[in-house]
Amino acid sequence: MTICIAAVGQGPNNKELIVFATDHMISHPMGQFEMTLQKYKMINDNTAAMLAGDPLIFDTLIKDCTEDDHFDGMAQKIQTASMESRTKLFRNSF
Repeated sequence: MTICIAAVGQGPNNKELIVFATDHMISHPMGQFEMTLQKYKMINDNTAAMLAGDPLIFDTLIKDCTEDDHFDGMAQKIQTASMESRTKLFRNSF
C-alpha cells in the first residue's frame, strides 16, 4: 500500500505552504519491501507529482510535463501517458 499525504497551510507573511510526504514501501506479489525509490518528483518550483502504484513507470507518466505547463496541461499529459502505458501493457500481455 502506498501512502501519499499532503496539506496546505499558511506560513509567515500569509504565504501559502504545501507539505507532503510519501512512504518508501513497494508492494510486489512476492511481498512488501522498503526501497529507496522516491514516490514524488518535482516538475517545477511549485509542482510536485506524487505516485501511488508501480514506481517503475513514474518517469514514463511525467515524461511530457515541462516547467511551462499549467496544472490542467500536466494533468492531461499524465492521463494520456497513463492510457498509452496501459494500452502497451495490455497489448504485450497477449
